[in-house]
Amino acid sequence: MKQGIFFAIIMVVIAIFILNSYSLIDQENVEVYIDNDLIYNHKLTDQQMIVWVVQDQEEFIVLEDQEIVDYFDLNIEYQDLSDPDQIPYDQLDNDLQFNMLVLENKMVTMYEANCQNKICVEVGSITNSYQNISCVPHHLMVKITGESEYV
Repeated sequence: MKQGIFFAIIMVVIAIFILNSYSLIDQENVEVYIDNDLIYNHKLTDQQMIVWVVQDQEEFIVLEDQEIVDYFDLNIEYQDLSDPDQIPYDQLDNDLQFNMLVLENKMVTMYEANCQNKICVEVGSITNSYQNISCVPHHLMVKITGESEYV
């Protein structure tokens, strides 16, 4: 009987030790949805990244960083993309809907959009999974999600 209790105590101590040796990592991702369909998922980091969601009536495309320069044949250098104020928005096709996101310092900001009310731009930055940015005219929603996994 004493051996059984001693064995059970040892097993509990080992189990606690094993569980405490694992660390819980929280990975935050940005997710972009159009009409509730996930169209983009990327891990948030401290480095700046510019993401464009460009739509017409039937299709959409997601462009990262310098891809926007080639897509619209913009007269801008890649290094100027780090300052979104340098982007020549007047060179973009007016028939397309666009939303420009800036991912930086584990935050997401809707920096520019060509919707009428621009409420999505006025939201500011989001940093937590309980926040989101919605562009109702473009049927677009941006949110931060967290995945937990044991290592």
